[in-house]
Amino acid sequence: MRYLVIFLIGLVPLFAAGQEDYTSFLVYGDAGTGDVNQYDVAKQMSATCEASDCFFAISTGDNIYPSGVDSANDIQFVDKFEVPYFLMKKIHMFQAVGNHDLRGSVQAMVDYGKKSTKWTMPARYYPIKGLPEWISIFILDTNGLLDGDKKQADEAKGYMCMSKARWKILVGHHPIYSNGAHGDNSDLRKYLMPIINECGVQIYFAGHDHNQELITGETFIQIVQGASGRLRDMDKPAIMEDCKVQEFGRSELGFASVVATPHLMGLDFVNNKGEVIYKRLIEYDNVGHHLECTPHQFTWYGKIWRWLIRKFETYLL
Repeated sequence: MRYLVIFLIGLVPLFAAGQEDYTSFLVYGDAGTGDVNQYDVAKQMSATCEASDCFFAISTGDNIYPSGVDSANDIQFVDKFEVPYFLMKKIHMFQAVGNHDLRGSVQAMVDYGKKSTKWTMPARYYPIKGLPEWISIFILDTNGLLDGDKKQADEAKGYMCMSKARWKILVGHHPIYSNGAHGDNSDLRKYLMPIINECGVQIYFAGHDHNQELITGETFIQIVQGASGRLRDMDKPAIMEDCKVQEFGRSELGFASVVATPHLMGLDFVNNKGEVIYKRLIEYDNVGHHLECTPHQFTWYGKIWRWLIRKFETYLL
């Protein structure tokens, strides 16, 4: 934790009262196991919020393993959310829908938000309201997009393109690019790239693959946070195109801590011991390469592994 505190202290002059507005939040995902992994990560999330302001948190989905919930009264909300995050101060924890959540009742997850002081999920997909005017965040249901939900795509595009915010962030469960077990997702790419390119979205947070990863894409930065409850090995990537660079990737439990101003965004990847394993300072004026890009090729054994994962994902936790 001391490294995180030192980093945040270094940013304090930027956030001094009267100099520049700021917000800070956590991003975590694939957390809802109810086991020691989730508890260890949750403990460090709480410690991060104690060391600095956390205005809210965002989950990238798979909130309740293995098969979501049956109703708003499902005991799993207690075992796999309320108890693990008991030490978190009372902040809104916004939820995205993961593929495991989809096996249960998504409406029950929406309804539970009316009962909980932390769990926040007003709909399957939605913008986060009440943020500073210079930042917009829209949480997607990528399961729906992959099933051809054009209405959702149009609503997300309309909201982000109408926004006058400087920072524009999308959040969803499935990544567009990944060196994890699931690999790149060209189907999702065709839905999200028009929003990203035409609306000026700079950052996309995702989960699904159980690791922590940052890939610089053609016009945006993608951050995978899917290691808050379980892990899966990452493939050693083949050489990537110039327009897509894996800046960091590791199969290690943890979450991301984000501190943003209208001009800068400080990003820390934190592990389940409270150690900062990667940090990135993103400048508003320097996001995006504006190049054409196609999904990269993986090693032959990585392709076989991905095919097996996709084939039998229904049976995997």
